[in-house]
Amino acid sequence: MICLGGLPRLLLSHLLDSKKAEFLVDQRQKFISSLRILLFDGIQDACDFSHMCSSLFWAVAISILRKTCALLKTLCGTPDDHQVVR
Repeated sequence: MICLGGLPRLLLSHLLDSKKAEFLVDQRQKFISSLRILLFDGIQDACDFSHMCSSLFWAVAISILRKTCALLKTLCGTPDDHQVVR
């Protein structure tokens, strides 16, 4: 003989267990998705930072070269200042 009195409790227990499992799977998927976004953002930020540093480096280098050329022109004179003696 089958006792049906405990059946609702058994079904409820099974339902709660499946809800817990579903919740854990959802949380894991959200965590993995968040981790992917975090890693992608981190890589993107690193690339942006690298590009900014590269741009800054070249801006500083060009500025130094311009100042050096201007200084050399004032110290040595420009080719127009030199007279060719034949």
